[in-house]
Amino acid sequence: MLNSLTICVAHKNRSRVKYGDGKYLELFPQMIDSLNHACIALGNVYIDMVITDFNSTEYPPESWIKKIANFPVKVIKRNQKDPNKFNRGYGLNEAAKASSGQVLFFCDTDMLLSPEILSQGIHHALRGEAFFPICWSYSNPEHSKGWWRDSGYGMVFMPKQMWKSFKWPEYDGWGFEDNHMKDNLKKARIPIIRDKAFNFFHQWHPEGNRTLNEQVINSKHPATKQINPPHFKVVVPVGFAEDKIEKCINSIINQNYTNWECRVVCDPCDNSYEIAKKLETDNIKVIKKSKREYQLKNLIDGLDDMTPNANDVVIVIDGDDSLIRVDAFDLVVTEYINGALVTHGTFVLPQVDGKYAKDFHTDSTTYKKKPIREISWKTSHLRTFKYGLFTRISDEDLRDEKGNYFKAATDQAVMFPVIEMAGGDRVGFVTEPIYLYNHNLKSNLKNKAKTRSEQQINSKYLRDKNPYTVLTSDVIKDIKL
Repeated sequence: MLNSLTICVAHKNRSRVKYGDGKYLELFPQMIDSLNHACIALGNVYIDMVITDFNSTEYPPESWIKKIANFPVKVIKRNQKDPNKFNRGYGLNEAAKASSGQVLFFCDTDMLLSPEILSQGIHHALRGEAFFPICWSYSNPEHSKGWWRDSGYGMVFMPKQMWKSFKWPEYDGWGFEDNHMKDNLKKARIPIIRDKAFNFFHQWHPEGNRTLNEQVINSKHPATKQINPPHFKVVVPVGFAEDKIEKCINSIINQNYTNWECRVVCDPCDNSYEIAKKLETDNIKVIKKSKREYQLKNLIDGLDDMTPNANDVVIVIDGDDSLIRVDAFDLVVTEYINGALVTHGTFVLPQVDGKYAKDFHTDSTTYKKKPIREISWKTSHLRTFKYGLFTRISDEDLRDEKGNYFKAATDQAVMFPVIEMAGGDRVGFVTEPIYLYNHNLKSNLKNKAKTRSEQQINSKYLRDKNPYTVLTSDVIKDIKL
């Protein structure tokens, strides 16, 4: 079933705003254009919009919006006797009543949207959270300067069911309903997420360019520096996977998020290499090993071939597994935008209806209360981490008692140290199932060359090792994570 999002707006005269000597800013049309592009990128999400228009007199939306919008739009007209009257809370509630989405985004009509902000908002809403994104607000017509507009709570993503319990307060005008909405949610102990959002902008216009701290107005646009989208280094270790490798690689190629490169590293076990080689692209390279070296050594060699930076994010996908959502990488991006250095997630099993994973943050024995090596294993697929953490793992800690790279329990060999260095507060968890784990297949067991006893031996050996120290903020800054 597709996720669905309705963008709810209350509008009055923001379609064409005059400024200067006969110049106009088409604020709302610019927003629609940005949303058209976002809809293309988020093909797996049904997106529509409901507008409550308060008797707009300049370029009313019903005269143009359906001609340029590439998504369904419904316009509700409020032709009051007093043409100057505006009630933002009432307008948002009317739009929400007519909405069809499972997630609602209450937004202003002078914003610029992107796939990233929509994915981030949907992600939080599906977790039962109210997400109040902080936008970058341009302070000049050229959109070259601005500041983080963190003074209001007027824009929020939430599940539609949440809105039914917490409707917007309805006051004439605007400016109080947002804080009251936030306060009502807070009193009810609804999880509230408030953070700077990636690629979410407020367009400059004269009426909104009120007196600001000069120091902030004159700052250059930082969004692409402070919230760079992470670059993914994807490694696919392959053993016996000839019946699954094509599906695996295609699931990577089909991702909405495109800031990645991949190495498929094949042990000489079957025809996996020949199949994978046909799927090479500009950012996917297939490597064939001369002998069987197993997952961990293939991970190391795949990363070495890509020469990552410390801030790059490493993603490991087994060759006989696959991603089950085209926005899997988008959901991982959201965790890194929110400050994660490591993530893990939720997988599904073949022919099993449901998901399997557990966030160790929410377990009764959390990482903060007890060392990660002493609690049950919960850091399941999809596992990702900053490359700068991986490089700080001692090579000795990646080898078994015989001095060979681990062939079993390799996930623990990597994840124990990176989680310990990151600290529990910097570990993200993707709740939605995004990964198909074929652990029950005979070919998978043969591919990993594991026995239960080998896993248990290596796991005990790893758990008995001394833990790594949590990196301080200064160290994280020094190694540019």
